[in-house]
Amino acid sequence: MDLPTKFDRFREVWGWDTEYKLSGNHRPILVTMFAKEIRSGREVRLRLADLEALGRLPFGNEADTAVESYSAVAELNCCEAHGVPMPANPLCTYAEQTVRKLTEFGVKQREERAVRESERLGLIGR
Repeated sequence: MDLPTKFDRFREVWGWDTEYKLSGNHRPILVTMFAKEIRSGREVRLRLADLEALGRLPFGNEADTAVESYSAVAELNCCEAHGVPMPANPLCTYAEQTVRKLTEFGVKQREERAVRESERLGLIGR
C-alpha cells in the first residue's frame, strides 16, 4: 500500500486494534489484538497470554515506527493495564476525524451557536 510521503520517515507503519473487557475496577483486560504492517502486509494476532509471554507489542516502539488505530486511547489503555511499553508514535484517527469535522464545519460557528443556545437557556449571562 502506498502511503503519503509524510510517512517516509517511518520504517514501519502499523494499524492495530484491540478487543477487551473491563475488570471490576473498569481497567481493560485484553481479549485479543490484531496488528498489520501497512507496507509489507504482515499480520499479527495475539491473545492476552501471547502478549504477556512476549512482554511487548508485536511491533517496535522506536521513533521510526508509527502505529494507527481508530481509538488509540483504548489500545494505549490496554498497554498500560498489562505493563507493556507504549508505542512512540501513536496516531488516533478518531482525533484526526474530529479535528477535520471541526475544521470543516467551523469551530467558530459551533462556538457561537453554543454561546447563543446557552444564553437562550439562561445558563450564561448576556
